[in-house]
Amino acid sequence: MPFHPGTHIIKMRNKKKQEKYHKFPNKEFLIRQNEIEAQKAELFKKLKRAEERLKTQSEMNEFNYHALFDTMTEGVALHQMIYDADGNAKDYLIKDVNSSFEKNLGIPADKAKGCLGSQLYLTDSPPYLDIYYRVVKTGTPYYFKTYYPPMERHFEISVFSPRKDWFATVFLDVTGFHNSQEELRKAKKEASFLSDLVENSSQPFTISYLDGHIGRVNHAFTLLTGYSKEELLTMHWSKDLTPKEWFDEDAAKAKELLVTGLPVRYEKEYLQKNGQRIQVEVFKHLAKDDRGQPDLFYSFVTDISIRKKAEEELKNLNKVLEEKIAEKTSELQGRVTELERFYKATIDREFRIKELNDYIMGLEKELKEINH
Repeated sequence: MPFHPGTHIIKMRNKKKQEKYHKFPNKEFLIRQNEIEAQKAELFKKLKRAEERLKTQSEMNEFNYHALFDTMTEGVALHQMIYDADGNAKDYLIKDVNSSFEKNLGIPADKAKGCLGSQLYLTDSPPYLDIYYRVVKTGTPYYFKTYYPPMERHFEISVFSPRKDWFATVFLDVTGFHNSQEELRKAKKEASFLSDLVENSSQPFTISYLDGHIGRVNHAFTLLTGYSKEELLTMHWSKDLTPKEWFDEDAAKAKELLVTGLPVRYEKEYLQKNGQRIQVEVFKHLAKDDRGQPDLFYSFVTDISIRKKAEEELKNLNKVLEEKIAEKTSELQGRVTELERFYKATIDREFRIKELNDYIMGLEKELKEINH
């Protein structure tokens, strides 16, 4: 390109990255140069502000990291994997721990930092080395639950690898929770056992609310009444199952139970689905809620029809027996009277015979005297 005095030739690239030469008069060149310098200065300021923001953000992230690290409920430990000469993982070095490390393990943080796992936990091989090595090798985080016998504690552990040959564990001592869950499991098992025991028992059983509506029955109660469970759960234990003449007795016993809190035992009748009456004995209890207020009734119901029938038969038998005894007693009394009469007659006869003998003997004596 020809050069002209008083001009500046500048090689520039357009948007298509094609190089072209542009001619600028000296004055225009200076203006253009000043504009470029101003743009460079503005760009520098923007970069500076961006750098400051990044620095502030980094400081904030660092602050937030340490705040989170130190205030976590979970214990956190940062480790470095240690290898033998053949490149096999043999131990790990504890680099840093948070304050909850001691709360969860009972091991002071100062004692743990810089200590090998095998030394800290007094084991030939540090705990869970195989799991931690797998995480370090694959970079895949892992979560597991475990029971650690030396400490007699249950833990939940999350492990991840933040960088090569390093891994971090986030763990929580869940022994209390585990024990609570175990107690809850046992309680549920026992409750299930008792529920099955009641359901399959031959003893009719029912639960009713204070307003009289039935809340639960077992199979034996359905056999006793002839109603299905679905039907019974829509019924009132007194109004629907009890003859009217027993209403007052039911109400009086319920009132007594609410006042004294002591179980009541009484006899009544139930109306079966087929319209027949059945005699039962009710052993009713009161259950209270968490505040100690009456909550519901539960009752063991016994079919006493057979017993009542036997009692009635025994009563009739006793009556017949008493009649027979009275009859026999009357008969025997008659015989005794007859015997008494006979005895008296016999005594009188013997007495007369004696008198006659005495008289004869007297005559014989007089006769002898006359003969002499």
